[in-house]
Amino acid sequence: MIELAGIVLSLLTFLILSIFPLTVNFSDQYLLKYKFYKYDFLLINLLINFVLLLLLSFTKINLSYYFIFLVFLSLSFNLVLFFRDKTFFSRFNEINFLYFILINLIIFIFIAKDPTLSWDSQKNWFYKSQSFFYNYNFFDLDKILGVDYYPHLGSYLWGFFWKNSLLNYEYSGRFIYVFVFCYLYFQFVIF
Repeated sequence: MIELAGIVLSLLTFLILSIFPLTVNFSDQYLLKYKFYKYDFLLINLLINFVLLLLLSFTKINLSYYFIFLVFLSLSFNLVLFFRDKTFFSRFNEINFLYFILINLIIFIFIAKDPTLSWDSQKNWFYKSQSFFYNYNFFDLDKILGVDYYPHLGSYLWGFFWKNSLLNYEYSGRFIYVFVFCYLYFQFVIF
């Protein structure tokens, strides 16, 4: 039961991070004007957050402090918007968005049930994400096992969400890949 609560909390964390720094009102004011789709601001927010995380990977900033700061800032801005705008959650009250949540939860549960890694993940990506889990940065990767020329953002995201999950299990860091994949699939096919 605790694992299920951790999985739901991971999904809520991803949703919270995807509605900040650009708000729902931004999508109404600007994106629809330029013929963007309704949920494109979620993708733009994820990209902004991933670029910030990429820049943080070159520093010695503790991942937990940044995570707490980001979640607190996102929650506070969105709570203010919620109390100002009564139609805040009605924008997400669609059956497609509920399917998106449900499919993410189902895939998260399957990953938690069988958290096996492929050969490439075991030999290259895992060690990099583990080093980020232990608060190393980009400049410490030359001492890590695995291929040097692989990009580090994916393993940094893995280590970041692994470190800042309720469960603190390795597979919880991989949920971000499923979230982004499902979002892109829903964005281009269903939304």
